[in-house]
Amino acid sequence: MISAILLGVIALMLVGLFALTATNQALRRIHREDTAKFSITIHHHYYYRWIHQKLFTGHDFDTIYFIVVCSQGVARFLYVFLMMMFLQQTKIFPFNGEDISSVGIWLWTVLYYFLFIFLYIVLGELIPRSFGAHKPRTAIKILSPISSFFMILFFPISYPLLMIYRAFTHATISEDLSEPQMQVKQELIEMIQEADTGAVLDPMDKELIESVMTFRNRIAREIMVPRVDIFSLPGKTTIRDAAQQLEKEGFSRIPVYKNSVDEVMGILMYKDILIKYMEFAKNPDRPEILDTPIETIVKKTMYTPETKRISHLLQEFRKKQLHLAIVVDEYGGTEGIVTIEDILEEIVGEIVDEYDEDIELFTPLTSGVWLLDARMSILDIEEELEIKIPQEADYDTVGGYIYHRTGTIPTRGFVIDHDDFKIEVMKSNERGVEKVKITSKIFEEPSE
Repeated sequence: MISAILLGVIALMLVGLFALTATNQALRRIHREDTAKFSITIHHHYYYRWIHQKLFTGHDFDTIYFIVVCSQGVARFLYVFLMMMFLQQTKIFPFNGEDISSVGIWLWTVLYYFLFIFLYIVLGELIPRSFGAHKPRTAIKILSPISSFFMILFFPISYPLLMIYRAFTHATISEDLSEPQMQVKQELIEMIQEADTGAVLDPMDKELIESVMTFRNRIAREIMVPRVDIFSLPGKTTIRDAAQQLEKEGFSRIPVYKNSVDEVMGILMYKDILIKYMEFAKNPDRPEILDTPIETIVKKTMYTPETKRISHLLQEFRKKQLHLAIVVDEYGGTEGIVTIEDILEEIVGEIVDEYDEDIELFTPLTSGVWLLDARMSILDIEEELEIKIPQEADYDTVGGYIYHRTGTIPTRGFVIDHDDFKIEVMKSNERGVEKVKITSKIFEEPSE
């Protein structure tokens, strides 16, 4: 008689586990997909809600989900505990003092254990998890009476645990459910790469989507024109001389500095020089118009730290209606410049106009071997050559990686051997490394 009662209670706990596990998964999915409709869904299908409304205010998801999780844990414990009691009552539990030498007793014990574990895994975990994840609203609608019953039944245990949890943490339970941002992005990128989109998305569309997904993680230092490559002019330069140099270099706007590049006073726009030339054309008897220092016509500029996210920088460009920013380091010195075009190129790819010169940062030599400009960024190497070079906060280019590894400026012939690649310095001077040869070990033929 006792065994039959225990078996019935075990079956009841298994039913509760099914309902609570499915509800757990359903609540997670509904909350993630449509937070605004969460309360409506719960209130329409849960008669447990009258307890919830009496004792709690706000945080519907947090409190209800916590009660579901606690009830699920209690149901698991009771299922295992009652299973042990049942095995002992039926005289086949091997530690109840009986003779355990009989092969039959051991066989029946193993079979009962297997049966209970099998039922728990299938009916208490796998099926309800799948049901709740794939059909969350259906699961709540069908199983809400059962899960409500167990949530009320175990509420005397769940409520004190909830109070303890709230006393020791300020985080909401929903925050614990959020997947790490980078993990989610990486999964989405992998889905896009593996998707057989055919006529829907071409390779360029996929690249655009991937660029948008990684856009928010990029910082100004990764896309800026470095200090050594900045073309700038001192503020005392005349408009006449500046026009000649701008025409030669082909820039539409450049930084203007006072004593050094670390003291940028503003941005000179080619349009303003044209205005002055138009003014001179109307007044040819006034040569002083073109002899005026360019510091008198520069426009204001903006400064940004090298660690600023380019997504935020783009918004600032739009807000201030500017196209160029000076990137500064922690001491206020000029590290480089970044333009709105540099930021947009991170999304749509390289933007080339009629006057841009095609600069090759890498040249293929043989299969798996390339000659690189040491200024080529590690991210571009990974994207173009499919070689992953370790990256840290101190550097962004292959040259920076070499300096980080060696602690010096290596001479021609210096080799860095990595598990996945080999880098050989091909050209360097006293100021830095200029050219390197990189060999991917993935392409290397196995030695005989």
